[in-house]
Order: sequence, then C-alpha cells, then structure tokens
Amino acid sequence: MCYSDSKIPGFPDLSKHNNWMAKCLTHDIYMKLKDKKTSSGFTLDQMIQTGVDNPGHPFIYTVGMSDIPIDYVLSLAHYI
Repeated sequence: MCYSDSKIPGFPDLSKHNNWMAKCLTHDIYMKLKDKKTSSGFTLDQMIQTGVDNPGHPFIYTVGMSDIPIDYVLSLAHYI
C-alpha cells in the first residue's frame, strides 16, 4: 500500500513506487522506527533511501541491501 497524502514529516510519497519497501512501509511502521538508530547511527531514512530513489519497474520488485547488522533487521521484523 502506498501513501501519497502523508501528513507525517519525512514520510516519502510512494504513490508511484513498485518496490518491496513501498509495499511494506506503512505510516505506523514509519512512526515506530523513524527516531531509532543502530549503534553506528544508521537511521530508518537511510535504510529506505534506495527504495525512495528507485521507484522500481512496473512488473519487477526491486530490493535494496544495506550494511545494517542482520540482528537489527530481524529485530524490526515484528513491526511488519
């Protein structure tokens, strides 16, 4: 689900995106995670930037990778 009418500061306009991040990122998830950082200072906005910059192909989902520790990624899984 994509939101283009967001009133949440920092929440990207994903209305024309076709990637996994745009499919999964909701207002609720964004609000819960937007102020969190890894021990090295990596933020949610940095994590989703690839998905924001690359809206994807109309028929193929794109998936970005990061250098976030896998335990941090797994700890976020319960939000999805």
